Amino acid sequence: MLKPFNTIIFDFDGVILNSMDIKGNGLRKVFNKYPKEKVEALVEFHHENGGLSRYVKIRHFFEEILGEDVREDQVKKYAEAFSKQMKVELDNAKYLIEDSVNYIRDHHRAFHLHIASGADEKELHYICDRLGLSKYFKTIEGSPTPKELLVEGIMKSYGYNKESTVLIGDSKNDYEAAKANGIKFAGYNNEGLRNYEDFYIESFQPLKTYNAKKNGEDELTIRPITLEDEEDFQALITVLNAGDDLGYAVDPQWYRKVLEDGEHIILVAHYLGELVGVFTGMINTQDSAAMNLNVAIHPKVRRRGLGTMLYKEGIKRAKEKNIQKLEAYGKSRIPGGVRFLEKQGFSIGIYSWEMERALQAETEETLQKVDHPQAAKENRVLREVTKVTPGEEKKYHRLLKDCFDDNSTEGALAEVLKDPSIRLWFLERGKDRPQLLGGLAVQLKETTKTAYLFDIGIRPNYRGKGLGVWMLEEVLRRLAVRGYKQASLLVAGENEKAMALYKKAGFTVKDEEIVFYKTLD
Repeated sequence: MLKPFNTIIFDFDGVILNSMDIKGNGLRKVFNKYPKEKVEALVEFHHENGGLSRYVKIRHFFEEILGEDVREDQVKKYAEAFSKQMKVELDNAKYLIEDSVNYIRDHHRAFHLHIASGADEKELHYICDRLGLSKYFKTIEGSPTPKELLVEGIMKSYGYNKESTVLIGDSKNDYEAAKANGIKFAGYNNEGLRNYEDFYIESFQPLKTYNAKKNGEDELTIRPITLEDEEDFQALITVLNAGDDLGYAVDPQWYRKVLEDGEHIILVAHYLGELVGVFTGMINTQDSAAMNLNVAIHPKVRRRGLGTMLYKEGIKRAKEKNIQKLEAYGKSRIPGGVRFLEKQGFSIGIYSWEMERALQAETEETLQKVDHPQAAKENRVLREVTKVTPGEEKKYHRLLKDCFDDNSTEGALAEVLKDPSIRLWFLERGKDRPQLLGGLAVQLKETTKTAYLFDIGIRPNYRGKGLGVWMLEEVLRRLAVRGYKQASLLVAGENEKAMALYKKAGFTVKDEEIVFYKTLD
């Protein structure tokens, strides 16, 4: 891959240190007194122009985004405030990009290595010294000198041959600096650079391609999941939960049921015999052209292009099933996952909030002792639905239509209850000819003893009477009796009434979730 070269000039941010999102947040803090939408435009410019110096970005903010003049002393003041933050926040080895740094450590004697970055030069030296990187590079240079001139200075000072020199970067500015100096460019860690000339580095320790051979065995394979993968699959889930605090849980019954049905697309990636990645494409039971997808990769093999490989193979199979609409979820606190979806062409649909509540231990005895005089007076009944009958189907259809404007076809209840991990409750009034007041569904995650609530609704004519909170409380107490410790749910960011209801029921916000959408050609 890099054998034709004897000189490598590295960009820093996004190539050696995973700092782009941290610096984006730093800009938000420095300019927190300015209009939020203007600051977000600056952050977007920062991500699109990673190779530019902070001085250029600050001038761009004032002159192009705000339409104001800015003095050089003001630019310097904001740059210094930004630098102080970065010295504190980036002085942490966890932000090093293991893939590239391992290559640098292993091969620094085989090449002439330099850093040319848009980051402040003093700050660069400080961070590289603190993280033990300085010893690998002949020079470490940064702003305020433009990158094009930094590269020019390196080439002239050392008399390097242009044909045997390559600049490795993650932005178009890096590409432009390389081309201006007549040297080769290699894109890295930015899917948008794949179509640029020269070449793209998937990884410095590349996972080859499908079924590449190494010592007689498959180095990387991607294939549909099987029953035999269950133990390794659960082990990967454990690693992902520990590292990213995702709260994933896969019920063994659900695992077997999904494989038996064969309707969905679930792929696993094995690297040197170890299961290190999974693609899940869950097809909407009410709309066979829609699919919810997720891609998860073991931390030790990230940033090698495996996520992209899994995604492309999953999409290939989705197109074979005539899937047209994709939905995926990301967490704001995991910017790498968000950027992965954006690179694959997904657009942000809505923001939502993951809320949770701890459940207090209950027993059947304590459950029966709770007095609900108003509920008794109104003859309320909370009933768990366990069988699919025509009458229950009609009620469920009515609930979806009245509460969520969902015109699901008859058979929706059968589809829901087909999943062994899902439970459904109806809130009714009366016993002989009960009126349907509302209902909710719960997916039980047995391994974590968590209950995920969804489709929570009270029919319009019965709202504003406290029925929603009462129904939630009763269901949660019954789940506690069954040994569940935690309840969680999602609420759309604009649904303020629902947010208020769940807070009243003791739920607190845990995560900001982003729902992404994409249409397949």
